[in-house]
Amino acid sequence: TARNGCTGSGIQTAAFMAGGTTGPASVALHEQYDGSTWSEKADLNTARAETANSGTVAAGLIFGGDTPVGDETETWNGSAWTETADLNTGRAYLGRAGTQTAAMAIGGYSGGAYKTETETFNGTSWSETGDLATATNTLMGGGITTSAFAAGGRAGPAVTAVSQTFDGSTWTTGNSINTARRYGGGDAVPGAPTAIIFGGTTNAAANGVANTETFDGTS
Repeated sequence: TARNGCTGSGIQTAAFMAGGTTGPASVALHEQYDGSTWSEKADLNTARAETANSGTVAAGLIFGGDTPVGDETETWNGSAWTETADLNTGRAYLGRAGTQTAAMAIGGYSGGAYKTETETFNGTSWSETGDLATATNTLMGGGITTSAFAAGGRAGPAVTAVSQTFDGSTWTTGNSINTARRYGGGDAVPGAPTAIIFGGTTNAAANGVANTETFDGTS
C-alpha cells in the first residue's frame, strides 16, 4: 500500500513498516518484508503517522505519532500488536533508538511546541531522562539507550545542523553536520557512537537531498 509518514525497522531481509497516511487520514496498516516481497500483517490498534519505532519483525515497537494524544505505545510479537504503557509526553515527529525492550523516544513535536524530552522504555514502562540540548523534531540518528546519536532536524522555523550524543543520562552537543536537514534516515553503532545519516530535506518544503554523511565520534 503506497503511503508516507510510515515507520519501520529490522534488517534488509527481515523488516517491517507500519502506520502512515494514504491521503488525508492516517492508517493502521502493517507490512513485513522478507528480502523480496512485502506482505500485509495484523494492523496496529491505533491508526497513526509520524511515529517512531524499534525492534525486529518478531519483536517490534511503535510509539508516539499524530493521533489526538500521540502517546500510544504498541508492541509486536510476530503475530499481533498489543497496546502497552503510554509515553509520558505525547508527540509526533520524534527520533528513536534501541530495541523493543530498551528503546528511546527523542524530541518531537506536540501542542505547537518542539520537544526536548527524552524517554527510555524497559519493555514495560517509559521513564523520563536527560533532555536534548536543543528542542528538535524530525531528527536523524539511532543507537541504544546508553549510547545514542541525534543530528539535524527542525528546531523552530529553521532546519538545524546540530548533532548531539547521549551517554545514558545526558545529551552533549558536538560538531555540526555539514548539511543542515531533517526527515532523513540514519543509524548509529552502539558504544562508539559512529553513525551515518542520509537524505532528507534542507528546508520546510519537500525538497529532497541525496547527501550522505558519516560520523566518527568527533566530526
